[in-house]
Amino acid sequence: MALLGVCKPTGKPAWSRDGSIGDYGGATDKRASDTEADTPYAYAVYKSLQSQRGSAYSQETSGTLVHCENLSLARTLSAVWYRGPEKLRANMTPGRSDERLEYWATVLGIPFGPNDQRWQVRQRCAAHYQATRGPTLQNVTDAVTALLGDAFVSITTTVGSDLATPPDVTYWPGINAGPSTYSLGGGAWLSTRCHMVVNVSQPSGMSDGEFLQLTNVQLFQLLDRMLPIWATFNWSTNATYGFLVGVSRIGFDGLA
Repeated sequence: MALLGVCKPTGKPAWSRDGSIGDYGGATDKRASDTEADTPYAYAVYKSLQSQRGSAYSQETSGTLVHCENLSLARTLSAVWYRGPEKLRANMTPGRSDERLEYWATVLGIPFGPNDQRWQVRQRCAAHYQATRGPTLQNVTDAVTALLGDAFVSITTTVGSDLATPPDVTYWPGINAGPSTYSLGGGAWLSTRCHMVVNVSQPSGMSDGEFLQLTNVQLFQLLDRMLPIWATFNWSTNATYGFLVGVSRIGFDGLA
């Protein structure tokens, strides 16, 4: 595994005046290093080398061979002793990965295109990684929140008090027959029990294509893998996107 950074130009040319934070290695959740925020590793090693060599060597910080040697050693040792292990630890999980980001995307089966920012792929990988903790409501909420970011609003679930008292919008032949228009053959079988609705909102600055790719592809894949097989889900917003599968008219008319 490579531990040294590699320059990967992304985005449009600088003269297009159309840039994104990801074009410059930035991320919306990026924060300063806990161990190198104020003092670079190389500087700390450089000062240590000066101290070890003592007064027999020049203490000048520029223009001398001793300075060049100290600086070269400091940069090398800081990369091998400090930054290398730190990058190794970071790449062990998808939420902090850089050089291994493509590896995590492959392992977790995260689809991404050439125009997707690396921080977006990293967030998606981190959300799918959380799915391994199990499909509890809190874990699902955490994973969906991490995936959608500013597009997330809330999650709505429907739970009946017991099997004999099903929630509203529950139809099954012989018990509570539903409208014939809801039948695909043999009567209407329909229930909102174990159904999850992810309420979303399209952030300003996000195109329709990006929003629909996030909800119809990324969100669907996450919930399809994470929820039990007996659970159903969809996403909803006040805009014209989304519908309740099996509840909204388009869910049935679209199958005609």
